[in-house]
Order: sequence, then structure tokens, then C-alpha cells
Amino acid sequence: MQARSQTILETVIQDYINTGKPVSSDQLCESHDFGVKSATIRAELSRLIDSGFLMQPHTSSGRVPTDKGYKFFVAKVLADLDDGSVKIKASLKDAFGDAVGKLVEDVASELSLLGVGYGTDEGNLHKDGLDELFMNLDLLDRQDVFEIIRDFEMLDERIENILNHISGQVPSVFIGKSPITKSRHLSVVADVYDRGDEEIVLLAIGPKRMDYNKTIKTFRLLHQYE
Repeated sequence: MQARSQTILETVIQDYINTGKPVSSDQLCESHDFGVKSATIRAELSRLIDSGFLMQPHTSSGRVPTDKGYKFFVAKVLADLDDGSVKIKASLKDAFGDAVGKLVEDVASELSLLGVGYGTDEGNLHKDGLDELFMNLDLLDRQDVFEIIRDFEMLDERIENILNHISGQVPSVFIGKSPITKSRHLSVVADVYDRGDEEIVLLAIGPKRMDYNKTIKTFRLLHQYE
């Protein structure tokens, strides 16, 4: 992908993450300086749609990311990880050495996502922040809501499915369906940590337009306290 196309794609995705509203070419021209004419931006957006990175829900609306677009965005975040750009709150540092339930609670609060923690030795699962998850989801129909609730209820049975998909080196990110969720509206960030006496699996579950930059870097920085 050419540099200009990549910059425009990243900008569209970040703007959509920030606002939850489809991004139009007029908004891009007003809010960002790409150094090209608006017609060029519209042409780039059309190419990104044709390539499957963006979609236009309605003819008259702006553009939103597809799963392919989100995966591209996440790959860029992972490739550009800079541990100095995100600071972990003192409470998270303290919670890392505390009970798993306390760590999950603090992670859910800090990231405004559903937090899940699993101690591999004792097999205890901790969940917190379901309200945070639903507050940040875009409008869904009844069937979508039922599917997300079902995912929440099935976490205990599915949690071990994630173990073969995480490395403990960099966070693993799943867009849409994952080893533990079936809803197409969710994303999952997962990692495993060694706390000496046990390994814990930590997950953050949220909408596809979650703040990947903050979430991934927070998970990465937690490795400092192993």
C-alpha cells in the first residue's frame, strides 16, 4: 500500500474509533492536512473501499473500517510499539501483584472494556466490566445483544481455547470472532503473564472500535512487572 493511502486509512480508522461516526471525505479535508486536493482524497477512499479496507454503509454516508481495515490498523500498532508512549497508572502496577480479581477490575476500569483474568494453576476465572462493554458498543439489534450475553456466559467454558493463540511476548488481537467469542461486533486483546507462582491469562473484550493503541500498549507494559 502506498504511503498516502496508508496515512488516509489510519486516519479514517482513528477518527471512527474516536467518534463512532462514519467518516466523510469532507470531514477528512476539514480536520486533516494531507497536502492533496479533496478529489484526490475521495479517489483514495474509493480505492480503499475497493480493496476491502473500508466500507460505506449507505450511499450518502461516510466510510467505516472493515475487519480487514482493523487488522491492518492493529498490525501497524503492533509494529510500532513504543513502551514510552503510554503510562500505566500506579493502581495497575500494584494490582499486578495482587489478587487476579483486583487486576481484572482495574484493567476493566482503566480501559473501559470488559476485563477477564484466568489463573491457569487454579483454573479460576474473574470477569469485570460488562457494563463498560455495553456502554461502549454501538447500537445493536436484539439478536446481537443476545449473542454478546451468550459469549459472556460461555467464557468459563471457552477460556482455555485462547491458550494456543497467545505467545506471552506481544498481545494477541482478534477482530470479530475469536477463540472465545462468537459475536462479530467484538474484539479481544489477550496475553499471558508469569507471576512466579502462577501464569495468568488476561483479556480485554470490547467493541471493534476500541482504543487499540492504549489497550495493546497497556498489556505490553504489564510484562515489566513479571
